[in-house]
Amino acid sequence: AWSGQACGAIIKASARYERDEIIYVGEPGAKNRGAYMQAYDVSLKKMVRGVTVTIQMAEDEGWLKKDGSKWKTMPDLMLAYRALAFFARVYLPNAMMGLRLPSEIEDME
Repeated sequence: AWSGQACGAIIKASARYERDEIIYVGEPGAKNRGAYMQAYDVSLKKMVRGVTVTIQMAEDEGWLKKDGSKWKTMPDLMLAYRALAFFARVYLPNAMMGLRLPSEIEDME
């Protein structure tokens, strides 16, 4: 499994993307709080944007209900890690090789 940090490193190491950043949206502590990853695609010559991951999504998917869930104590960090993973999975699938984050594997149990 990849970590959220590893997904970020994969994106940064890719020659295809520049000016990558995590963008937070919504109000801290609210269900509409979210994050997405965006980066400039050098080959397409445009910014590309990943999926917006929100607290509402985390709640709907049951990520908040797990015992010891970091979603409860570090929501912005978890939003960023999931945003990085979703971006990498969509825009760098060859690098991700179908592997998931440990927290994604736990969510499927």
